Amino acid sequence: MLDDLDHLEHLDRLDRLDPLDHLEQCDLDIGGVTVHVWTTPQQEGPAFVLVHGLGVSSTYLGPLAAELAERGRVVLFDLPGFGGTPDPERPFGIEAFASVVAEAAERLKVADAVWLGHSMGAQIVVDAVAHHPGVARAVALASPVVTHGARSVRKQTWAFLKSSARERFSEALLSVQGYLRAGLVWPLEVLPAMLEYRVEERMPALTQHLVLLRGSRDAVTPQSWIEELGAAAGAAASVRLVVVAGASHQLVVGHAGVVARELLELAERAAS
Repeated sequence: MLDDLDHLEHLDRLDRLDPLDHLEQCDLDIGGVTVHVWTTPQQEGPAFVLVHGLGVSSTYLGPLAAELAERGRVVLFDLPGFGGTPDPERPFGIEAFASVVAEAAERLKVADAVWLGHSMGAQIVVDAVAHHPGVARAVALASPVVTHGARSVRKQTWAFLKSSARERFSEALLSVQGYLRAGLVWPLEVLPAMLEYRVEERMPALTQHLVLLRGSRDAVTPQSWIEELGAAAGAAASVRLVVVAGASHQLVVGHAGVVARELLELAERAAS
């Protein structure tokens, strides 16, 4: 179990800076839907692709992106319908989001990268990498959803509320920003697809190096769940399970330092 001794530094940064002010932004049209792309000017070193969860935007991943930008290229996507992008006119499931981000990465010439998905973003990353293995050299799943016992709106909402009550106030601020930018209608339309997606059935397709992270206070992602997902990834080059002490579901925010260190070590392991 890991302690993030420097998390206060990152929380202070949230209060003082626009979380994405160090990134360049552009839009891509992928099959008739819009994706906001945030990238760092840095082109040297390993590439990191960060995919956000349900109901938010890339805003809350800004502190993590800032950590990684010191060592390599960072790419973030605001998924269609999130972060102020127009809602798609057709139904969108996890597979559709995965196809969009994989094509966006290919257009940006981002190959052999370290991909991180948070919460629902973990489902999207697994599906994208399973169908487009060349885009990733390694995969990190932070707070992956959805467990067997929580595949209903009521159960998932209750678990999320319990986890949210354990978040530090400063950690929650960026998530709230993301929710406000995304609105409520589109996330509610996407929610059933997230609940129905069986990420554990896609894990055997992963052959890359893999890290699964959860917060010790996370009611959404229990320890048994990341253990099951890790065991299901039998073809992975390596599997590492990480529990971040004191973190809840939004561990990528207040514990960005821990997550960044894991991603950098993952990149080194995959490159050796």
